[in-house]
Amino acid sequence: MKRAGIIIAAVAAAAATAAAGGAERYLWPLDTERKLSSSFAEYRDGHYHAGIDLRTFGRIGLPCRAIDDGEVVRLRVQPGGYGKALYLRTRDGRTAVYAHLDGFCRSLDSLAYHWRLDRGRNSCDIEIPPGRFTFRRGEVVAYTGSSGSVHPHLHFELRGADGAPFNPLENLYDVPDECPPILTGLSVVPRRWGSLVDGSPLALTRRFHLVADSRYAVPDTFELDGELGFGVRAYDQQTRGSYRMGWHETELLIDGVLAYRARNSRFDYAHYGDVEIEYEARGGASPGRYLALFRKRANGMGGREGAGAVTNGGPRDGVIALEPGLHRGEVTVRDAAGNAARGTFHFVMRPFGEGGAVPPGPAAAPADGGAVALDFSREVRAEGLYLRIKASPRLPCAPEAALLGDTTRAPLRVLPLPPDEYVVLVPPERFLGGARTMRVRGVDALGRPFERFKQLPLLAFETGSRDSVAAGEGFAVWIQAPSVRGAAIVLAEAAESAAAATPGLVPVGRPFTLDFSPEAFARHPLCSFRAERRAGLYRLNAEGSWRCAGVIAGETRAIEIRSPGTYAVMIDTEPPALRASALTREGPPSGYFKRRIFAVPVHEEGSGIDAESVSAFLDDRRVVCEYDGYRGRLVVPLPRSHPRGQARLRIEAADRAGNAGAAEYIVVIE
Repeated sequence: MKRAGIIIAAVAAAAATAAAGGAERYLWPLDTERKLSSSFAEYRDGHYHAGIDLRTFGRIGLPCRAIDDGEVVRLRVQPGGYGKALYLRTRDGRTAVYAHLDGFCRSLDSLAYHWRLDRGRNSCDIEIPPGRFTFRRGEVVAYTGSSGSVHPHLHFELRGADGAPFNPLENLYDVPDECPPILTGLSVVPRRWGSLVDGSPLALTRRFHLVADSRYAVPDTFELDGELGFGVRAYDQQTRGSYRMGWHETELLIDGVLAYRARNSRFDYAHYGDVEIEYEARGGASPGRYLALFRKRANGMGGREGAGAVTNGGPRDGVIALEPGLHRGEVTVRDAAGNAARGTFHFVMRPFGEGGAVPPGPAAAPADGGAVALDFSREVRAEGLYLRIKASPRLPCAPEAALLGDTTRAPLRVLPLPPDEYVVLVPPERFLGGARTMRVRGVDALGRPFERFKQLPLLAFETGSRDSVAAGEGFAVWIQAPSVRGAAIVLAEAAESAAAATPGLVPVGRPFTLDFSPEAFARHPLCSFRAERRAGLYRLNAEGSWRCAGVIAGETRAIEIRSPGTYAVMIDTEPPALRASALTREGPPSGYFKRRIFAVPVHEEGSGIDAESVSAFLDDRRVVCEYDGYRGRLVVPLPRSHPRGQARLRIEAADRAGNAGAAEYIVVIE
């Protein structure tokens, strides 16, 4: 383990590190230039990014070095997630995680291989006893790769003694970075029903404009009434034209006083999923994902301080009371190197109780014999259902809206959106009693009364409740809410149009859409249905193809619904297709495996490969077989001690629905 060559390389790496970043507590894990492709606590679909991503410039097999004296305490090999990952505990009790590796050092490659071979497994998660594998600072512990990832890079993270990940760039490492973040958008978000921005109860977005070096401004002045919060959209680059990364610290000042600060220093895995609460997808003039610059009770992410939200009402916990008149806001976004960008905006706070809704324009008289037509559109948010009503021809005054069957009997407020639209918010708890029909009454420009009804295809949930969606003749899909924040709604209806099913997938019923706010659910809603064991739930992705969200066979009777979208229940009828020839590729560089290892292309567009169902046999003796889903192949590594010569390789693979396929190859082992 302590070879002279390794020690010499470690000394060289340490010298290079000292030259690049000065005397540092830990060694930089790679010998390459310090370039990043992702930063700590960036937004990821459903979670925060727990580390930093180090660029390897498309290369695989770069040596990963022990950042300090320590011992390896855990090894993981899996087809997704972190892929091949190594956990090194340093002498001060922290843990360094190296992920998406191509392989480990020779001794650890041997351990991971034989552990899987002895148990007939293709993946592993090995807890290593203390003191078994110790390393000195600078020794090679692993090699970079792309396992569990699309592109080659090293995911590197540091965890404290409590297991919580923290930002390694805050106090431990320096990276060359002279590029400040870039501000792109500002959102203004009504926080309570009746709160208005420019006369509308809907969130508004505007673009930041560059006015000087790293100075931005929103040219519009907003008019606010009620309780509102702000959000920012920004990104950071280590070098211009490089990867767009997340920020490190954001501050909001109102009239020069700190209103809110968010600092990405560390987080607890208990709040791993709070990223969906903290970031909000917004449309409008500057669509995108915004960081909320105000406190949300459901957000437990650390490093957040201040209220952020403002109001023209009286003093209240969690908001900042402002006097009527003109106010100035300033957003500052910093990266870990301290580079900063600032954006300013202005808003006028209306006097409390004056009302800020802009009245509609003059009504247009209907044509002879004409009738008022109402067009309804819906938007589901955590605070409830926004129902937008467009009237044609224009109405002289706002109509009345009522939810039939609503046991609370509380009136619904209708606000105008000039020139010819109106909006109603129905809180989710108003639907719990089963009310689903909206009645709209009003008069047209000639004073003639009208009445319209709108059926709302909604499901309403409290914690533990369930309801069904009709997804075809006699076929129902059940939605269950394990835990919600108060009450939650799901807009569920037949999909207007959806892509055709992939060959081999047989639809059960028809596609349906589920629209909901992830913020309303403390745990993801669950989906279940009665169908044969090969049936699964599929989601239509942005590219227009169906991807499996989960299947019944071998998994669970309930499948998590992680995001809104178009779904369908389908049966996967075709097994994986193994290609006619086995190829070879370069083996992991530790020296434990043969230089050339076998890679069998596999095609599976249905439910996806069940990685643990894959079996490989050389002359009827089982060997380890790894599934590389991102590149569509099954990889068979062989130790150097394996005999040379011609052999018969048999591969057996099944998909998640249980369909099995097999193929045999005659191979020559070097």
